Amino acid sequence: MHDSIMATNGQQIFFHAPRGTGDVSATGNNQDNIRVTWNGQADENGNALTKDWWFKGEVEITYVFNGQTESRMVSVPGQGDDVFHAYA
Repeated sequence: MHDSIMATNGQQIFFHAPRGTGDVSATGNNQDNIRVTWNGQADENGNALTKDWWFKGEVEITYVFNGQTESRMVSVPGQGDDVFHAYA
């Protein structure tokens, strides 16, 4: 599970997608205001966590589901809980 640490300058993203989701990436500004891209894989439930990668502001999440590449924009506040939840 996640620690309930309060973030002040960025948040990790926990992305909830359908089962069967494969590759996931998140592109946006990190806690140092540098544009970065995290790449990973969803677990068997379709979830992915940008563990130890902290984002704030507008972030584009791209994911592959049923062979199709999908993307969505999320606005990460960068403060509050250490994990920001985003949904497909």
